[in-house]
Amino acid sequence: MNTETTQTTTPATETAQAAATATTPAATTATDAQTPKKKKTINKIPTNLANVIISTRDMVGQMRKENLEFKHTSNDEIETSVNDLEQTYLDRKNKGAKKSPNSSEISTIKKQQNFGASKLKFKLKIDNNASDAIMKYAEFGFEKTDQGYLLPNKPPERLLAIERLIPALTVHGLEDFEYGKTFWTNTHDDLSKALSNTRSNDGDISQSVSKIKTLAAKHKKLLNCGTKLIAAHYPDDTAAQLRNFGFQKEKNK
Repeated sequence: MNTETTQTTTPATETAQAAATATTPAATTATDAQTPKKKKTINKIPTNLANVIISTRDMVGQMRKENLEFKHTSNDEIETSVNDLEQTYLDRKNKGAKKSPNSSEISTIKKQQNFGASKLKFKLKIDNNASDAIMKYAEFGFEKTDQGYLLPNKPPERLLAIERLIPALTVHGLEDFEYGKTFWTNTHDDLSKALSNTRSNDGDISQSVSKIKTLAAKHKKLLNCGTKLIAAHYPDDTAAQLRNFGFQKEKNK
């Protein structure tokens, strides 16, 4: 005869089982405490160009006081290079400031020429009937647009059109007209000069920007090397020495 044994779960037993599987707040806190928090990485190398210049000067000045020097370059070479970076940056700002007047000058000359062109077309209509005048516009460099017959808007193309216009004045006996040969020769030369100055300035700016990028990258690399040099020479108080060498802020911008 088989006897079946029935297990009875009492309220007391349920409470004991729940207590055995439960995680107490204290246990959770202990587990969290054992998990190390990731430290934030502090970047002491500045990204702003002005701060790169200042930090490099401060660093090399303190390196002289501490008789420290990189193996791959001297303190004198660093000072010369940072001075070059600063001067190139200042030159770039000055050249950028001169760009607007050149553009404004071109705009003013074009307005004068547009006015002269309208007077010239009116003169052609007076001397010829309207249809004949329009047929002659191409000889004078005028192009058909949605706004009528006009000189090209872009300065290079406009200069070429005026170089066609000037001899056409002679062909049609308009050299001595108020907006004849003298007017167009002078405004052509003025526009050519202004355009040349703008191109030269733009080329100089482009070269300056390229040089600034190269020098800035060089000095950021030197600053990075400087932090490693400082850490190697002052392992016990690196943070304080970094500030002493010009790395003033915990986070440079």
